[in-house]
Amino acid sequence: MVPPVRWLAAKVAVPAAAVAVTTVGLTVLFRILSGPVSWDHRLNWHERQVFLASGPTLLAHGLLAVAVGALAGLLVRRTLVAMSVAGLATGTVMIVMSALWTRLWAPAVATGRDPDSVQFSAGEFVLDSGLLTASGERLPDSVCFTPQPTACHAEHDVVGRWREYHPDSHLWPLQLVETGIVLAVAAAVAYAAFRVFRRRHA
Repeated sequence: MVPPVRWLAAKVAVPAAAVAVTTVGLTVLFRILSGPVSWDHRLNWHERQVFLASGPTLLAHGLLAVAVGALAGLLVRRTLVAMSVAGLATGTVMIVMSALWTRLWAPAVATGRDPDSVQFSAGEFVLDSGLLTASGERLPDSVCFTPQPTACHAEHDVVGRWREYHPDSHLWPLQLVETGIVLAVAAAVAYAAFRVFRRRHA
């Protein structure tokens, strides 16, 4: 006779394996096919959909969905309701991560000495930018949205510009940090599911 916990592990392992194979396959396919059309601005690495499709983060979210589904199924015991709860919970995590992911790795900071121009390199993901005073204070661009910006720059002692951004090299640190966070949440949810199951079949 198969122990109950081992039975649950097998039940969870099958969809988890399916999710892993599918997402890894889709990620590899995306990276192969996106190369010839990488000039398209819609395929910038920092577009959220492209970011998710180009690394292990999508796999982590998929495994989280499996874990949440297992826990919801044990708690709710009604298939459609459990699926709805699992979808809502997983979607909430994805929304939260979409709001936070750009700050999961410290952005680079660059300054320039020309307050009247902005120069960005291809592939940069600019998070914020503005005006730089002689004292090093950062001001938002809106301070000098006036018909006479030069006079405004002089008034505020503006000597240059600043910007916070993620260069291309931050793709993998951002991917790995988000993947680690989501996998940790998935592991916690899976642990909770097994605890619930063990208590009911102790």
